[in-house]
Amino acid sequence: MVLDLRTPIAPAWRSPAVRSLAEAAARGDAQAFVVLADALEDAGAPPEILRHHDHALTSCWVVDALLAGTPSP
Repeated sequence: MVLDLRTPIAPAWRSPAVRSLAEAAARGDAQAFVVLADALEDAGAPPEILRHHDHALTSCWVVDALLAGTPSP
C-alpha cells in the first residue's frame, strides 16, 4: 500500500505525546520514529504513515507537519 502524501494531519494526531515524539524524531532519535508511528496509529492515523519512512533520513513530512502545525504536507 502506498500512502497518499496529501493525507491531512488530523487534529487528533497532535497530542502532547505525539508532539514530544515528533520533536525527538526531528532531533534524530530513530527509536522515536517507531514509537511515533504507534502513537499516530493509536490516534487514528493510517498504520503505514511512518512505516514507509527511511529512518536514516533527516527529514520527514509527517514530523515536519506535526511540528509546524500545518494541515498537510
